[in-house]
Amino acid sequence: MSRKPFIAGNWKMNKNPEEAKAFVEAVA
Repeated sequence: MSRKPFIAGNWKMNKNPEEAKAFVEAVA
């Protein structure tokens, strides 16, 4: 569950959906 809030925080920092998706894929 720690990853969910972490990703959400990063997504807020990166407004770009493409970067957010790449980050989520990298973490996953």
